[in-house]
Amino acid sequence: LDRCQALMKNCFGSNPVFYKAMRDAFEAFLNEKIGKANASELLAEYCDALLNTSGVGAKMSEESVEEQLDRVVRLFEFVSEKDLYLECSRKLLAKRLLLERSHSDDAERSLIAKLKQRCGTHYTTKLEGMITDMNLSRDMQKAFAKWFADRAAGIPAPAAAVAASPPESTSGDAKDVSDAMDVSDSAGAPSSNSAVWLPPPPPLLSPPKTAAASAAATAVALVAGADAAPSSAVVISGVDCSVRVLTTSHWPTYKEDALNLPLELERCIMTFREFYDARTSQRVLRWMHSLGKGHLECTAFTGNPKVPTVELQVSTHQIAILTLFNDADELSLAQIRERSGIADAQQVRMYVMSLCKKYPLLRRGGSGREIADGELFALNTAYRPLKRRLLIPSPSAKVSEEEKEATHSNVVEDRKHSIEAAIVRVMKQAKSLDHQTLVVDVSKMLMPVFHPEPKQIKNRIEDLITREYLKRDENNSSRYEYLA
Repeated sequence: LDRCQALMKNCFGSNPVFYKAMRDAFEAFLNEKIGKANASELLAEYCDALLNTSGVGAKMSEESVEEQLDRVVRLFEFVSEKDLYLECSRKLLAKRLLLERSHSDDAERSLIAKLKQRCGTHYTTKLEGMITDMNLSRDMQKAFAKWFADRAAGIPAPAAAVAASPPESTSGDAKDVSDAMDVSDSAGAPSSNSAVWLPPPPPLLSPPKTAAASAAATAVALVAGADAAPSSAVVISGVDCSVRVLTTSHWPTYKEDALNLPLELERCIMTFREFYDARTSQRVLRWMHSLGKGHLECTAFTGNPKVPTVELQVSTHQIAILTLFNDADELSLAQIRERSGIADAQQVRMYVMSLCKKYPLLRRGGSGREIADGELFALNTAYRPLKRRLLIPSPSAKVSEEEKEATHSNVVEDRKHSIEAAIVRVMKQAKSLDHQTLVVDVSKMLMPVFHPEPKQIKNRIEDLITREYLKRDENNSSRYEYLA
């Protein structure tokens, strides 16, 4: 793009005819399908690579990252499916924020500001809301720490504090107050961030069991990791716990999944729920486990005498699976699924395999890519860790194919609502229009975000007629009238 624009300026004197030809060319090839992906998804993923701690941007200077983001946003101007880019960006931003994978808060805000300048305030409302939630959750964590300290000292909570509502508020059309707030904790909590230390259990006969139980875990649900300042962490039964509360309407939708948590994490959730219920009775926390993470400190892996203790950074599901081996030398896949409470058999396989590949913490009883329900797993006590801290890859850290399909489905549904809203807006102003004029006006209104097909507009018109927002002219079936 830089080269083409330089040619426009230096060789063609920024002639409008050549500039339009260049713009048409960029729009043509950027909006072509590339296999199953398109430019919107690829640009979102490239931005994620620039902003993710494990991406190319982590090795670049701040100036270089800023320059690349500028180029991305300039290319973004030629993309027609800007709504798909936004939805993909929300998913990736959520992963970075909740799993603490963003290497620069300033770069995140810079990208949002650039998009806001290009597409307007409404376009970036949810992205800004996600950043705001992360900041507000830190204030709530401090309030939680104070509440817990006061309760331990026997100081009653002030009446004003009990009546006060949390600073976060939903924006959008949240119709059910029970969905107004989302909390996530690797322990399976609502959108929260909980760090947990699991103290070693009483010595067992089996060294692997004893070692595995000697674990430090961070419980997190929608938000992962323990980024709260040490001064605001709450120690509950030996577990350092911090929680983040997020607004449902700002964040992508995640499925709630069942998970049997270690008792220490359950205590953390119950304590925070007591605190939150005292602040407001009109909102309900929904705990998500899929984006949680934690820290397990283990002495089970004795292969390297120089590293007697290993700190594992793992997801909530991985915590639940690993701590099962505190009470068993070997477990079959079916037993792991039953005791962990994970209903999805494929999900269990993914999490178990993630503990057997890059860092073989578990030892398989079989071989091959497929895992039978009866295959046995045990702690790999002979594993030789090369360093004290290990970041264990988690299947939930990446956007899965299922999530990508869900993103596309959400975009399709959102487009239906956008088309209907545009039709009503145009008809409310004009009162009566023929079909072709209505299609053109609606297309112009929606063009900055996506390019609607005439057939899509026609289907939405028919639906609005069925719901009695519009009606056909009695003397001309291709003309519509607005019904107040």
